[in-house]
Formats: sequence, structure tokens, C-alpha cells
Amino acid sequence: MKGVIMQIDGKKSIVLFNNGKIGAIPTPVYCRVGSVVTVSSNRKAVILSAALACAVLLCAVLTAGVLYFKTAGYIHITYGDKDGASVELSYNCFRRILGVRPLNVQAVAPLAELAVRHKKIERVYEIVMLSFINSTGVPAQNITVGIAQDDLAQAKEIERGLTLLTEPLSAAAPERFSARFDLYTLELYRDALAKTESEPQVPLPPMMTGGHQTMMHGNMMTPRVTTVKESENLKDDAEVVMRGRITRSLGDKQYLFQDNTGEIIVEIDRKIWRALSPDINEILELRGEVDREQRRVIIEVKSIRKFEPVTR
Repeated sequence: MKGVIMQIDGKKSIVLFNNGKIGAIPTPVYCRVGSVVTVSSNRKAVILSAALACAVLLCAVLTAGVLYFKTAGYIHITYGDKDGASVELSYNCFRRILGVRPLNVQAVAPLAELAVRHKKIERVYEIVMLSFINSTGVPAQNITVGIAQDDLAQAKEIERGLTLLTEPLSAAAPERFSARFDLYTLELYRDALAKTESEPQVPLPPMMTGGHQTMMHGNMMTPRVTTVKESENLKDDAEVVMRGRITRSLGDKQYLFQDNTGEIIVEIDRKIWRALSPDINEILELRGEVDREQRRVIIEVKSIRKFEPVTR
């Protein structure tokens, strides 16, 4: 766009453009009043920037849409024994339910009227369990929950949430209630599910990722116990629950822990001990993580308590 310099005021010049408009521009070099100047318009740059922003936004929306409708994992629920209702819930990376599939005849009626797509996993779990309870008239019985996802950390987080929702059922009938939570990789889950579909009487086997399994009996949750020998072969940061005795102190927060498979060093902060003062004859239950340091394995203890077997 061309214009004529009408006034020069230091670093700024007033220009009358050929479209009749007046504007200010940086004073060009070697120009004076009356000089004709050509000013480039930034309109194209603005349009290009806006188009680029729209393209980026569109890509983000499309990516989010693809991720939303992509299955990240499955939750397999069996309510009752091998003849109980069985259902599969598929969910995405945002932990929203994408689909509900009854896996046997017993689950068809309880799931027929449910509208649970796009709801959060925990909410759908509550809805499904209430539907099973209302359809069977039984407040609580054996429950098996399999969580299949390759992201083990997220699978454990989902398991913790569902475990909390299951505890009220445990309180309703503690004398005959049990629940089991298994973690699978997607490949193991699909293989196991294919076998159950070809042999309907075969329950989904507990093929856990990293040996992780949680059992609930009545209102008491019983985790799978890892032995000293097993812990030596686990990966770094693997979660463990161990039972045994502290045989001696090694100093610097480290102790020698022993069960019937061997000995291992455990690290326990003073705040973890609290008021607990066990003697060598007491069996303790430790919860912690595997910490691989060079060529040795140490258990970093997160909590400790005296173990008291449940008598039923």
C-alpha cells in the first residue's frame, strides 16, 4: 500500500494512504515530507497465523477424539461363582466407559436398561454392582474383578478406587463375602477371555501382571504376600507385601528381615515405626517397594504392622 508522508515527528511519520486513510509508521531512512512510501500490509500474516492456529486446534481436537474412542483397557466383573453374571466394561485413557458387554446369559437382564457409556469407571462399577444385587436379591457374594491394561500404574490406581467401592458390600455380609482383583496385560486378558468363551465353564484365570493379586474376605482385605525369594527377582519399584520377622538392626534405618525362604535388607524410617516395638518372635507385615541398588535388593518399607491371622 502506497502513501505520502504528511508529517515527520522523530521516529514516527504521519502518512496519507492512497485509500484515504491516515496512519502512523516508523520514519523511513532518507525520507522527507511529501515523499511517497510503500507500506507492506500485515493482513496476510494475520490471516496465515489465524489459519495456523485453527489447524493446530483442529489437530488437537481430532487427536483427542481418536484417543477418546480408543480402548485403553477392560474391566471384567463376575458376580457370584462360575454360574454368576459376568460383564466386560471397556474404557478409554480418560477412564470413561466406552462399552458394556454381557459375557453370559445371566448378565443380559441386569444390563439391559443401563445407560452408562461415557460415565466414569467408578460410577459405572457402582451402577453395575447395584444392578446385579437388585436382579439377584443377594446383597453380596463372591466377586472377581479383572483389570486389563498395559499401563500397570493406571491399572493399580483403578483397582484402588474399585476396592474402596467394594468394601461396603463386604460389610453387608462379612461371613460369606469375598472379592478378588487381578491385573492383566491386554494380551494375557484377551488370551484368557478367548479360552473362557470357548469353554464357558472355565473361569477367568488369575494371570496377573507382575504377580499382583488382591483378595478381600469379609471386611478384611488380604493382599498377595511376596516371599523374600520372590522379591529378589522383581523389578525396581515393584510393590510388595511381606510377612516375617526382624532379626537384627544393621544401622542407618536398615534391618535384616527374614521369612521361611530367606533374608533380605529392609529400610524403615523412624516415622514408619511409630509406637511399634516388636520383639524377634513377632510376625510383622511390611508393605513397600523393591529398591534395586547396584547388585543388591532392598525393600523400602512404606508401612508396618503386627500380623494377626484372621480366624473365621
